[in-house]
Amino acid sequence: MYFPYLRGKQYELIALKELLTEGLIGENIIPIIEPVKESSQFTKVIECFASKNKMLGIIKNPEVGSYKKEKDNQRTLFPTKKNYMDAILMDNEIDEKMFDNIETKKFSSIFKRPDSIKLVDMLSSLNIQPKYTLIPDDSRIKRALGDFDKVILRDNFVKQKRNADYLKVPKDTDGIPDEFFSDDHLFFKEEGYVGFSDYSIIGEDYLESGFAPVAVAIHIVYFDQSDVLRIKHFVSDSNDDINDPAGKFGEALEKLVNWYEENKKEMHMTEGLSQLINHFHLGTYPGLGVVKKLSLMHHLELVNWYLEGKPEL
Repeated sequence: MYFPYLRGKQYELIALKELLTEGLIGENIIPIIEPVKESSQFTKVIECFASKNKMLGIIKNPEVGSYKKEKDNQRTLFPTKKNYMDAILMDNEIDEKMFDNIETKKFSSIFKRPDSIKLVDMLSSLNIQPKYTLIPDDSRIKRALGDFDKVILRDNFVKQKRNADYLKVPKDTDGIPDEFFSDDHLFFKEEGYVGFSDYSIIGEDYLESGFAPVAVAIHIVYFDQSDVLRIKHFVSDSNDDINDPAGKFGEALEKLVNWYEENKKEMHMTEGLSQLINHFHLGTYPGLGVVKKLSLMHHLELVNWYLEGKPEL
């Protein structure tokens, strides 16, 4: 089971809604959303998952973004009827009141730091146990959580300081920056986990707002011949200033399309990848937020396809 950990930015929320509406993610995908600000799109996603009877986790005590600072207004945009699973960061301003009205096996916990294992005793005293517990690859945390149903949480995306820096990543035989992304989907069960989690092609680091990039980079994951997930970075060439983002997008996208055309017999087409390729053939530029949305959609749909046994279309 895959638990993509997302920060609730608009393009992430729209990606989830479109995937679910089109039936492109199923029972094997349970998104965990850490809300960063209130928005109507956030409410729509919760309602969409409820209408499809699909599981969704919402972090009650986010540690990034403006949402956590608006305590007096928190959850004003949540649906009146609760139809999602609470998730609790066991590192951030925890007290027993946070577990009021929470039943055992009907919430998720997230342990990110070894010192937070002291909170396991609090859960025991309250006689409640999470349905799922996300943890990093840390033996101390894993030992302390005993028989909890654990999910391995990693930041698989090696984020560069600037988009142009992805050109420094080791390249494949065609000169495209290419690197390992994840093999947790292959080994999580034998390593004692019930699922795996990551921050997709976005990474754990959170920025409140973006900025005009000098280079445009499109990040696309794919399965190699051993079913290991790798990631390619398609980067623009004219990276001297911030002018002409549409032209830079076209340069990066042309590299992606050329790679796809050479390898399409070994690849699974997703909705996100299909839309990116359509932008190339139409000569359109949807904006960088949409580019991130489509790359995210591609990743989530691809993992869903793998977990469903790689069915033929």
